[in-house]
Amino acid sequence: EIGELDTIMRELIDISAKFNSSRQTLDDLYQKISREEEVANVKAHYKEGYEALDKEYAKKTTRQKYVKVPEYVDFKSVIWVQKSMPPLTNFFEKEVGDESDSDDELEIGGQTQDYKCPITLSLLKDPLTAQGCKHAYSADAIRASFQGKMRGASIPCPAAGCRARITLEMCRPDKNLAKRVKAYERRMARQEEQEASDVEEVID
Repeated sequence: EIGELDTIMRELIDISAKFNSSRQTLDDLYQKISREEEVANVKAHYKEGYEALDKEYAKKTTRQKYVKVPEYVDFKSVIWVQKSMPPLTNFFEKEVGDESDSDDELEIGGQTQDYKCPITLSLLKDPLTAQGCKHAYSADAIRASFQGKMRGASIPCPAAGCRARITLEMCRPDKNLAKRVKAYERRMARQEEQEASDVEEVID
């Protein structure tokens, strides 16, 4: 039964990706029309843009599709006891295109999360998460990215490799992520204290 639920969850994520491809394509059309660019065949333009994004998603590896989707992480967390749950990467074989594990990522309860802002490259501060692509940014940094732009304007997602376009209105406060960042900071502080203590013991 758990296996069936897992399959359903992945299918829902795939459907969500299709909706996201459609939204991005419509947003692109809206931007072109707003700039008064000529679009000869709106239907054909939409179809071409949507199919390109859909094919791009289909080419992703299984890990790239699911491992960092917050809803999938939460789903797995409910099933596994947090302390005994293995990292989500353990559920999928590595495929060509998967990146190696990064030192900037921390595994907590089986969750692999990059806590760095893609704009400042430092730890997230007051994180805002984009509702479309689910990437998170430090609040001040992402707001600064929209300075001088009209209300409702969209920009490319600052996260490397993401082709989504986001608006400031799509970026919502993420309290759960903020808590995880705080937990990460505390863990790193304890680790530094332990390392300093170890050094002192060696010197003594």
